[in-house]
Amino acid sequence: MRTVLIVGAGGSRAQAASYRPQRTLGHPPLDGDFFQKSTQLAKSLPVVARRVRDLRNVLSRNPAIYDPWDLASITMEQFFADIYYAVAATPRALPLAISAFTETVRLYSQVLAETTNWVSILPRQGDLDKLVRYELRQSSPLTIITFNHDLIIESVAAKLPSRDGQWCLGSLYGDVGLTNLRWTGGRLHPLHEPDCRDQPPFTILKLHGSLNWFMRSPTATPPVSTLFPTHGTRAIFVSNRADIAMDTRLRRITPGRGRPTWYTWPLVVPPIYDKQRITGMGLLQAVWDQANAAIMKAERLVLFGYSLPDADVLSKQLLRTAVRRNRSLNCIDCI
Repeated sequence: MRTVLIVGAGGSRAQAASYRPQRTLGHPPLDGDFFQKSTQLAKSLPVVARRVRDLRNVLSRNPAIYDPWDLASITMEQFFADIYYAVAATPRALPLAISAFTETVRLYSQVLAETTNWVSILPRQGDLDKLVRYELRQSSPLTIITFNHDLIIESVAAKLPSRDGQWCLGSLYGDVGLTNLRWTGGRLHPLHEPDCRDQPPFTILKLHGSLNWFMRSPTATPPVSTLFPTHGTRAIFVSNRADIAMDTRLRRITPGRGRPTWYTWPLVVPPIYDKQRITGMGLLQAVWDQANAAIMKAERLVLFGYSLPDADVLSKQLLRTAVRRNRSLNCIDCI
């Protein structure tokens, strides 16, 4: 049976809760509680406190953008959308708006790192592992579509029975044209080698990018062309680290040529309505095309912890059109 498993933020939260049900501070945030979670984490984690302080400092100098901590009911989706439109629609406020946007992405990435890295490196099985292993016994092939930027599903693949040389990150991500960015030391996922057979246990299609996918930037604060890449092709690097790496500098990606130092910027599609400005780039379009083809052929569709948020207009359209054109779909399960 062909199965497509769609995993949202609730899937990552469930994985964390299955390990530490009582220690909720370390559970990944959801859209609705992101700012409350960042406030709680800032009390014990200086790096999160610094990210919160940097963002609030930028916001205090830009009266066109509100402070989300002053509004108890604001969600991350709403704030990201509002700050995006401040970048897109107010040219005179552009420098501060860009700074606010980049600091928001940095805070978002840091909070995800602090709340999911520990989940990604645990060797024992959690609830998401058990679900995926169940689906692998029932399904051939299994495609996992996710809107998450964390690396928890990659760790699920790494914990399956040893298949050294059978797969690499490139094949796990559907061979969409990522360029290897190799690290040494620590817990690592396999990158492509000459003897790799490119036969992953399942395929992960990350429709909104990933925090281990990077673009190069000549400066620590990236230009607009990097924040919102155009439809043109550009190199997207995939890191083999099993955890989310923050503030990474690169020393000569191509040895002996070009700029001696590059900064990296994660390829993540924030929860904004105008996602096609980013998803239209070549690599992400290839991911979306594979997702569309997988849903159209699926015999079973499973949604785990995904709430179809308002800003996911493109995702709703994808599901609506692909399901309507599917002649093989027998059931849809919601968890």
